[in-house]
Amino acid sequence: MDLRLRRTLIREYYFAEALALYERFYLPLVSTYAPARMELADPGRQADRPPTWVPLVFHCTTVDHMAKIFESACLKPSERGTVSFTEIPIGELDRMKYRHHGKDQVAIGFPRKYIESLGLTPVWYLKHNPEIRQLLEMMKEQNPASYAKMSAFIDTNDDVSPF
Repeated sequence: MDLRLRRTLIREYYFAEALALYERFYLPLVSTYAPARMELADPGRQADRPPTWVPLVFHCTTVDHMAKIFESACLKPSERGTVSFTEIPIGELDRMKYRHHGKDQVAIGFPRKYIESLGLTPVWYLKHNPEIRQLLEMMKEQNPASYAKMSAFIDTNDDVSPF
């Protein structure tokens, strides 16, 4: 089977599975949390505010970056070798607009299982976890080879979780 077709089928399956989970098990935040009803009152978006658990992850960007993404047909890693995704529930994505006030923004959704099927994994961010940072430092000293294998997935200076 053509590799591109295979990846497309897998991605579509995982996307359908993720949406089925949304529809079956989760209530919109605006239906269960009164402050959300007041703050997130955009009347055109009420129908797409399902869950609080996220089987989909989103790459959020500004509209001016979308042409480059479509042209290259891929998300380019940053200089640190990562692509950032958010685990914010689909109905809460409008919170991301506060990062770039005044710019039109877009979120591209990916089924979490599909991202993981490509061999990608979340970075373990540890800015606010001194105990685990200390354990990792001990590991780094005692077993540098094992630590080196893990180091690409560890960030002790940030609290953002890129894949």
